[in-house]
Amino acid sequence: MTGIIITLLIILYRIPLINILGDKGMGYYSTALVIYLLFMTCIAYGLPNAVTSLISTQRSKGQNALAYQTARSSLLYAVVAGGGCALLLFLCADFIASYLMNSSYSALAIRAFAPGLVFISLLGALHGIFMGSHAVSISKTAHKIENFFVAILSIVLAFLFTGYGKDIAITNSDTAYESAYSAFGAALGMTAGVFIAFIFSFILYGHLRKKLEIYARKDKESKAVPNRELIKNIITAMVPFVLTLVIFHLSSLLDYAIFNRMMNVQGHKESSYIILLGMLNGKYEFYISIPLLIINWFATSKVPVMTKIIKDGNKRKIQSKIGQCVRYCMILTIPWTMIYILFPGGLMNLLFTGTNDIPAMLLRTGAVSIIFYSLAAISNAALNALEDWSSVSKNTMIALAVQVICLLIMMIILQWGIIAVVVSRIIFSAALFILNEHTLRERTGYIQEHKRTFNIPIIASLIMGAVTFVLYLILNIFISDKIAVIIVIAIAIPVYIMALVFLGGITQREMYKIPGGKYLAPLCRKLHLVK
Repeated sequence: MTGIIITLLIILYRIPLINILGDKGMGYYSTALVIYLLFMTCIAYGLPNAVTSLISTQRSKGQNALAYQTARSSLLYAVVAGGGCALLLFLCADFIASYLMNSSYSALAIRAFAPGLVFISLLGALHGIFMGSHAVSISKTAHKIENFFVAILSIVLAFLFTGYGKDIAITNSDTAYESAYSAFGAALGMTAGVFIAFIFSFILYGHLRKKLEIYARKDKESKAVPNRELIKNIITAMVPFVLTLVIFHLSSLLDYAIFNRMMNVQGHKESSYIILLGMLNGKYEFYISIPLLIINWFATSKVPVMTKIIKDGNKRKIQSKIGQCVRYCMILTIPWTMIYILFPGGLMNLLFTGTNDIPAMLLRTGAVSIIFYSLAAISNAALNALEDWSSVSKNTMIALAVQVICLLIMMIILQWGIIAVVVSRIIFSAALFILNEHTLRERTGYIQEHKRTFNIPIIASLIMGAVTFVLYLILNIFISDKIAVIIVIAIAIPVYIMALVFLGGITQREMYKIPGGKYLAPLCRKLHLVK
């Protein structure tokens, strides 16, 4: 439950940030962010896990000198890789923004993100050293500091630079400067937050390093290994963690690049399509990301359990565990999808200022992607537990190719505009799920049960939808739209749960395995929904 709360808190800061940036500012910020995330994933995402694994293994064998050398090599790698990519991104910001992304004013934000690559790489190496040296509490504290300062500084600096950008816009008679500097402030806030977390971690590493040096001096048996070989080992250990996520970020990057290029070729001004991109990656992505973050957290938490079952070699247990995880995800995501389809406008107006008709349309269109992305997340987790990383990467690349082809068709021939990006993401998630499920069936014989996993949650969601939609229409006559949405969503949850339990979608025993189940099961018994 704590993991879910932390996950939700991480994205809540985006509400004021999106409102400060506005749709155009969010478009410039998102363009820069996706480039930063792609670089960051390549050089730093798997670094903590790789360093942790190597140092833990070396220390368990008594190779303390080698462990200390690995720690130093990881920091060297972080400086070289992070520094090189940061310099490249800073110097090529104008080229990337103007020619690759067709978003010239995002160059400011790209430059603001560039130094962050050095700090995030060093921070990743330090996290790995801490965890490999059994100083997990330091690593967790650093994570909390990073999240806190990224959230606060992004909001504060976005607000300050928005004001500065207004003055520049007046001087240059170009309103785009206000949005560009707003995005620059948000990007600089993220970089500053990571820098503060790095400084905190580096100070604590200074104390830990003395202990590591003492252990290393006592180790007379370990032989020195060239830094080049240790860095090669670190990169090799990173690859399984990085490959799939790199393709995911590449997918988003291609979305933006293709959309911007096609809109530009079709005669649209940069300001108009950047606003649409800001709506997509601000307001739309905010709502889509909430259930997906929860599902990804849930899927990741199940990998160790699945790995243990797989090592036992019981195929029936493997099939049962995968099926159970999928069913729990569908119980959550199917009603969530229904709420997004029924009340997109009300949800958008509840949190965000400005014109929300287009974001509401996008949310209604793309809501079903929640289901496919959730299924893909569970199947990815199962394949990772099977240590079948090559299949995960191959399936993701095939799904990406299908997505790009479909996006080009929808942009060039059908000219669907921003809707094409949303539909292409649905296609990507559906293709990835289908390919992963086929791989799982071949590896484990897994076949998903349908009645309690899909049919009953869909029927319960339709009942919930009918009740809440009628109630929403009635409430809208007497009270404001925002209050009506809050009320119907509050009512939708118990209506769905009662319908699900009554139809036999979840048993009493299963209720106790979900958050809040110890309160839900007795209540359902009192209402005679279960025997």
